[in-house]
Amino acid sequence: MTKTNRKLKAAVVLEYGSQVDAAKALGWSESKLSRLINGRIEPRPEDARLIQDRLGVELSNEQVEAGT
Repeated sequence: MTKTNRKLKAAVVLEYGSQVDAAKALGWSESKLSRLINGRIEPRPEDARLIQDRLGVELSNEQVEAGT
């Protein structure tokens, strides 16, 4: 798990208490959030922006800029 993934996981727990509650709040399935946290999928640009806005976890600039 990368440093960014660990930050994401910690932010999810701090902000929402659980991955289940975080997934609901973000409008995602639990499996999508789990795959993002575990690095099995790359976030789409809109997902990266949502993560930054809601959780304060900055993903790579390339991922965010790709959607603009």
